[in-house]
Amino acid sequence: MFRLLGLLPAAELDGEVGAAASRLPAAEVAPLLVRLTDANLLSTVRPGRYAMHDLLREFAAALAASAGPRCRPRPGRTS
Repeated sequence: MFRLLGLLPAAELDGEVGAAASRLPAAEVAPLLVRLTDANLLSTVRPGRYAMHDLLREFAAALAASAGPRCRPRPGRTS
């Protein structure tokens, strides 16, 4: 999830954005965002909204690039 979030252009995100990009249910994404926040890889902007520091975003994007096509935002979303 960390690598995937580094590829998103938005300065802030919420569970729905993470769910749309990963094609996971929002209920599965929410705990992942909390874990990233607990690890200081995301910060809470306000309840339910998160942000990633620019340097962490660059690092996450570089990790995603090295992972190849298996780490790309997925268009659309299945429920």
